[in-house]
Amino acid sequence: MVWFCLSGICLWNAKTIAEGQAARAAPVEAGAGVFAANARVLRLEIEIAASHLEALRKDPRKYVPATVREGDLVFTRVGIHLKGAAGSFRQVDDKPALTLSFGRFDSDQRFHGLRKIHLNNSVQDPSYSTENICGGMFRAAGVPAPRVTNARVWLNGRDLGFYVLVEGTTRDFLAGYFKRTNGNLYDGGFLKDVTDALEKESGNNNNERSDLKGLAAAAQEPDPLKRWERLNKVLDLDRFISFMAMEVLVWDWDGYAMNRNNYRIYHDPSNDKMVFLSHGMDQMFWEANGPIRPHFAGLVANAVIQVPEGGRRYRRRLAELFQDVYRLEVLTNRVDQLHARNRPAVLESGPDAVKDYDNAVAQVRDRIVQRWIGVKNQLDADRAALKFSDEFR
Repeated sequence: MVWFCLSGICLWNAKTIAEGQAARAAPVEAGAGVFAANARVLRLEIEIAASHLEALRKDPRKYVPATVREGDLVFTRVGIHLKGAAGSFRQVDDKPALTLSFGRFDSDQRFHGLRKIHLNNSVQDPSYSTENICGGMFRAAGVPAPRVTNARVWLNGRDLGFYVLVEGTTRDFLAGYFKRTNGNLYDGGFLKDVTDALEKESGNNNNERSDLKGLAAAAQEPDPLKRWERLNKVLDLDRFISFMAMEVLVWDWDGYAMNRNNYRIYHDPSNDKMVFLSHGMDQMFWEANGPIRPHFAGLVANAVIQVPEGGRRYRRRLAELFQDVYRLEVLTNRVDQLHARNRPAVLESGPDAVKDYDNAVAQVRDRIVQRWIGVKNQLDADRAALKFSDEFR
């Protein structure tokens, strides 16, 4: 009997230890609750001292300390600076877009497990939804993209209104897609290509940017067959072709492929290849009949599409992603879900604000449908042309 009890204790202890090890082996993903499909709209109260506000007026890109309150949670010495490019930048006394780095001055501080978040003022997307919708589409296509939710924001008691909250592209973000996170991460900047001196956001390598230069050199190889071979050595071609196809499907005219804008590049040390990341998707679905093989201004995109094998793989992948990812019922349902969740929070800013919001959501929903029709018509015509060509060979 004693032996039986002792055995039971041993078995119970072993089970408990195993469960504890399993729990440690599978930690809760950072930000899981914030970015869950049914997550609530966050309410963030930001406080910045007068002297630091003045510093932001003089140098908007330089971090200053702030206090951030979210419900009962209080985060002190949060690094904050203004963000945004030509179309979205606003001064701190207006409705600024903001970057909040919770670990900037306190390396251990996290916001629901997140080191950094961005608060986008969404002045170019009054539906506050396309970053969320398109980010999900890119991830479904196998292309890394930050997670997105929404927030109401106050600055020193001033109601700034409704915002799009975006996950920062930190090493924690990279860990969700790559085995190693110590590679170079580059910010594409404003209308810059891989031949430019892109800003390095993170990485342990020196500043020679040999990885970026290698990609540019491969893309500039004049011989198509050699170019394809060289690109395959330095670029994750599968992911890049998916990246190109997705930008075209959602008509991201201000992305990398068509405009050399709004992108990141990560050098994955595990396979020594470059990976393009989506970014800044707030002007989407605008052209219902935008061509499925547009002019590609991005050097790497143009280099890929001009190689016959690249063109074939692009056409095939675009058709696959249209069927598997551009699923009209799923996307329009997602628009409706976001609208239902966000509307009460927008209404807090008054009837005019919610009227504008309702109209903007309806327009985005319609643009998604019209772009789907436009792409389908072009794909059908493309298939018919290929069939006709095959018949008369």
